[in-house]
Amino acid sequence: MALDWDECLAYTTVRSVTVRHRWLGLTYYTLILAIVGYIFGYQIIHQRHYNVMIPVGGVIQANVEGPVNLTPLAKLGYCNTPYVDGKVYSCRYPELATGVLSKVGDGVEGSLFIGTRLSSVKQHRNLSCTDEYSCAPWEPEVGTAAYAAAKVTTFVGDVESATIRLQHKVSRDTEAAFGFSPDSHFLTPFSSKEEREAARPRMCLARDHTQCVRPHALLPEGDVFSVRQLTQLVLPDGSLDTKRGGNETSYRYDGLTLKLRVGYSSPHRYDYYLSHNDLAYKDISVAPAGSAIVGAGVGVGAGVGVGGEPPQRTRTLYDVHGIQLLLSHDGELGHFQLMQLLVALITGVGLLSVAKVATDMMLMYLLPRRAQYRLFVQDLTPDFSPADDEERAVLEQVLRAKRGERSFMQGKRPSEGLRAVMLEPSTTGAYDTPSAPELSPPYRDYPHGMQQYPGSSIVPHCAHAEHGPGASSIMAAHDAETSQGAVDSPSPHVD
Repeated sequence: MALDWDECLAYTTVRSVTVRHRWLGLTYYTLILAIVGYIFGYQIIHQRHYNVMIPVGGVIQANVEGPVNLTPLAKLGYCNTPYVDGKVYSCRYPELATGVLSKVGDGVEGSLFIGTRLSSVKQHRNLSCTDEYSCAPWEPEVGTAAYAAAKVTTFVGDVESATIRLQHKVSRDTEAAFGFSPDSHFLTPFSSKEEREAARPRMCLARDHTQCVRPHALLPEGDVFSVRQLTQLVLPDGSLDTKRGGNETSYRYDGLTLKLRVGYSSPHRYDYYLSHNDLAYKDISVAPAGSAIVGAGVGVGAGVGVGGEPPQRTRTLYDVHGIQLLLSHDGELGHFQLMQLLVALITGVGLLSVAKVATDMMLMYLLPRRAQYRLFVQDLTPDFSPADDEERAVLEQVLRAKRGERSFMQGKRPSEGLRAVMLEPSTTGAYDTPSAPELSPPYRDYPHGMQQYPGSSIVPHCAHAEHGPGASSIMAAHDAETSQGAVDSPSPHVD
């Protein structure tokens, strides 16, 4: 038997129904346009879902330098004049390189501390204290009235004019992920001044990118901002003398915390983003008298000092409040990938089915003529579990008609009886469909159209006059060849 390639490679598809209803079609195409606009307008163009988001890893560091041109003390409103708390404080020279008024934090995400207020207390060793766990080794003791009376508080003069140099670099792994060669790099503060001037880096508020400042200077190895630029950007009136909430003290007195993040909008463009909170920050350190070694003499007994030397008899305790600058280098950048674009498109195309489902729901359940629409979009089969002879006859005739139709479409030779019925021309152009009283329920409403022939043979109305006279009528015939699979009527059981 020859292999029929048309049969082996036959393609199976679905059948569609065209519903001629303007409002239904308008609903469907409106939903289609909305989904297409969402896919291309929002996801592809606005959200850039054709990019793979890659974390921009790197490190950032900062250091502070004292002001070059100091403002005279007489012009500083917080020096030697009544302050916001009613007290008078003197000012000291902003020596920020001593490691007391400024410090650099360690770690991948480092920090920088800039002192704005220094309180110092001179303490002497309690020689009568031999057990530091049972008595105070230094007097006056912290937290006592004598300690508060001995405290001398000064402000760091003109700290706003101090400058902060920011340096950062992107990791080689990130640059390799974006296709950079070993000789090419992201734009950083180490890039040429011309490249940075063209990119115009800024420092902006993290919550509002429209409020920004330009660097105070672009040095060969760093972007420079002044402390004043930072405070003017984040504080309500730009001054460290602003009261903190309902307190009687100020940011200059208590300190504050700033978080600075460097972020990239492209490999050749970066900006700094600044935010703040009212978390007060202080740093406590000890400087022994007559020594530059910070912390010497701490926890030393009365008889022996560091390295066998005589113990320090006095020390100065520093309590520094100021600006804590937390640094971070994070963010993500999109890198185009064709596969990511295809995923975005395929995901969006899946949404198109929503328009069809929504429209079908309207058609089947919401529109006023939904019962009539269902006659065209829903098909009905005979009962495959017949309960009486009439239902068995209907099922048998429908199955024979379906087999005959399939045999005819496959070009198989029908039996003589079937050929006679199929080739018999229609004289009226249509078959007679019995009226509702001629059939018992549920066949009165059978949508395929049933025909009543002599001998009570009920067959589906599967030929139409549009084929013209002499057209082949695909009908079922009562012959042995096409009766395979017919439902046999069981003999009635007699009790």
